[in-house]
Amino acid sequence: MAMTPTTPTPMPRMLADDPNHWRQRAAEMRTLAETMNERATKAIMLRIANDYDRLARRAEIRTNNK
Repeated sequence: MAMTPTTPTPMPRMLADDPNHWRQRAAEMRTLAETMNERATKAIMLRIANDYDRLARRAEIRTNNK
């Protein structure tokens, strides 16, 4: 029986539009970054956290939830 690739389920709109979701992810990433010993890895994780903050701001704009 041949396996067919499954299409990933899109993120629920409500979650993508929830600024608190993105802020929580940013906080989690910063917490993880604090445990990193390698500067390059820590910098990457902090950049990802900043990207999550940016997604939170965009979610606020989309939902007029400032």
